Amino acid sequence: MNRRVPEARNPRGDFYMCINAKKERAEEIERRYRQGETLQEIGLSLDLTRERVRQILRDLGVDPMAGGAAIRRFLHVDKKIEQVRKCESRREQHARKFWGVSAADCVAIKQMYGYRPFRSYMQQRRNAKVRGIEWGMSFREWWWFWQDSGVWGNRGRGNAYCMARYGDSGPYSIGNVYVCTNATNVQDYHRLAKRSQDTQKHLCQELEIEHV
Repeated sequence: MNRRVPEARNPRGDFYMCINAKKERAEEIERRYRQGETLQEIGLSLDLTRERVRQILRDLGVDPMAGGAAIRRFLHVDKKIEQVRKCESRREQHARKFWGVSAADCVAIKQMYGYRPFRSYMQQRRNAKVRGIEWGMSFREWWWFWQDSGVWGNRGRGNAYCMARYGDSGPYSIGNVYVCTNATNVQDYHRLAKRSQDTQKHLCQELEIEHV
């Protein structure tokens, strides 16, 4: 009967395999610790005690503040910062697209004048649409126009100031609008209406003469 001869063992090879395994485990522990895992979490997954994990990290020269719960707090802060940056980016895009000014300019206007400029702009643009008048002014142009006029504080109804169009015709756009009192605007409207009636009457008279 043939007996099986046991293979010769290489104690030195077993020793190096054990060293390599421990080295790989230590590298894994360090990597996971620096990624934010705690000593307890690493120990449970590798069947090690929390104290043993701490000793391995100490032998590797890893700073306790360079990982675990400490770095997790920093990662949480970084995540919050990233969320704030995304929120600010969306706010900036909305301000540029809807109002034509930066988000910082919107905040500055609100701090100085409240929401009145934005509401007044939307209301006038909406009224122009209802009246069938073309609107060609962005909020930025509209606001700068009122700021240059120097009478923004007196804008409103009654004896206050308003934005009127030259000849009461054409769109609301830069170059075709001016600031005047509401009373002046009404006077200009009636003056233009009378002129239009006189012109129309004059044309009718000319047509009657031609057909005589």
